[in-house]
Amino acid sequence: MVHVSNQRVLTSQLMFDEELNGKVLAVAPYNARGERDTVNSNDSIYSDAMLMTVKAENAGYLGVHVLSADSDRDGA
Repeated sequence: MVHVSNQRVLTSQLMFDEELNGKVLAVAPYNARGERDTVNSNDSIYSDAMLMTVKAENAGYLGVHVLSADSDRDGA
């Protein structure tokens, strides 16, 4: 969420490919959480446009996404 002058101007969510989700959730500490109940295919707000492009880097993953909110707009 992005707030400008105590007003929420942007709420967003980013998604990861299910293959990557599986890899990450299979290792500690995430594997201790048990089965998840929401995957992309049954997420009510999922959209392909929300998918992050991620690449393996060093011992983890790197994904970059730029979000912006124009504080001069009135939300119309």
